Amino acid sequence: MVYRYASFWWRSGNAHGLHSPFVFNLYCFIIHHNGHFLAYDKVEALREKLLQDQTELAVTDFGAGSHTQNTRKRKVADIARTAAKPARLGQLLFRLANHFQPATVLELGTSLGLTTGYLGLAREKANL
Repeated sequence: MVYRYASFWWRSGNAHGLHSPFVFNLYCFIIHHNGHFLAYDKVEALREKLLQDQTELAVTDFGAGSHTQNTRKRKVADIARTAAKPARLGQLLFRLANHFQPATVLELGTSLGLTTGYLGLAREKANL
């Protein structure tokens, strides 16, 4: 289904080629949105604080491990710089959660919680 959607989107060329009202609205008002929400400022202020934080943490990694550092101790600033999702992706997730207003949000693999912050601010009444 994802391949068919991507193929359709690629062939459509622009938003006027998206015939489905759902897909057109999703693209124009959520994916391609260039406005600003106050929640962005809150999460990005936290990101700036984390990027300045030189506190060392003992890390036990149960996943694939770090691609940039192979140590048991890492600075919060290094984790924020390398492991956190970029602002544009966090903001996209915010807009999706804000639009669909889910009752429950499940995030797997939280690092410092920046993406969780975006999701939580989008739907404050949700079980996060």
